[in-house]
Amino acid sequence: MRRWEDIRQSWLDYIPRHDPPWPVPEHEIHELPSLAAELKALVDVDSRATKRNVDRETIEYEVEGLRVGVLLQANHLVFKAAHVLRAMAAESNAGYRTWSRSSAYQSAVFASQGILALLGVVLIPESRKRDYQIDIWAPRRKAAAPNESLFAVRIIPRPFAGHKGLWSLFHHVLCATKVDQRVWPHAGNDILKKLDTADFYGIRHRLHYRVTGWLYDDMTDVSVREDLSTLAEDVLGLFYLDKPEDGRFPVSLALHLLSLALALLTSLGTEEPKVSTEAERVRQWMEGSPWGCANVFELRRT
Repeated sequence: MRRWEDIRQSWLDYIPRHDPPWPVPEHEIHELPSLAAELKALVDVDSRATKRNVDRETIEYEVEGLRVGVLLQANHLVFKAAHVLRAMAAESNAGYRTWSRSSAYQSAVFASQGILALLGVVLIPESRKRDYQIDIWAPRRKAAAPNESLFAVRIIPRPFAGHKGLWSLFHHVLCATKVDQRVWPHAGNDILKKLDTADFYGIRHRLHYRVTGWLYDDMTDVSVREDLSTLAEDVLGLFYLDKPEDGRFPVSLALHLLSLALALLTSLGTEEPKVSTEAERVRQWMEGSPWGCANVFELRRT
């Protein structure tokens, strides 16, 4: 079982040196020279290996810049999720209700990737046939020296993830991580943990890949505007999240995941002002949304 409190404490040693606002990351994670070298070494060995080897996949020394880079990426993904969710609201309010669900889904993807990164897990591409799953807070195989992290880095080759693989990994990590209910009120019994993997991307795939996949009568008539002012209350009440075929599901999913991502970022920010400032920037941005907030869980405490 992973524990957010352990991860949160470990993050404090890897806060980016930048003052807020934090910049867009300079590199994709797999472009970091230090990690690229580790991946090349792993590929060279894997090409000769006949089976997986946990010791070979586990790195117990510091991979320069990796953990700082993952935190910068996590923060940027939270901002991307927030931006796209407001874009979804603008589309829906302009009458483009059906296609706004594709934007809602993309916001949920960014938020899920941000949550995974905050929990220390990232997916990086190797080819259209294979990805690497990197866990920067993996269990060590040997005891840590006084100046070493309590965690190792584990690089796991895996089949190409795509949408199905992403949501499967997200669901697995979510269920395997203990988060205090003061951070995530639904930690003990979140409805997302009960969904099938396909539920997360069902509506998006219907829109993108099925000729008949259209939700509302807005193909040529965008006169109907959607009121999303109650979305925060809907998400707080877990409405639509148990109905993955409902057109409101991807919208509720996106705000639910953005709320969880910001809750984790805020939790980390309780001991690190730079992170707290970044979390506040997300809140300020989402004040301009029709529902007026970025983290619905905070409404329960007010």
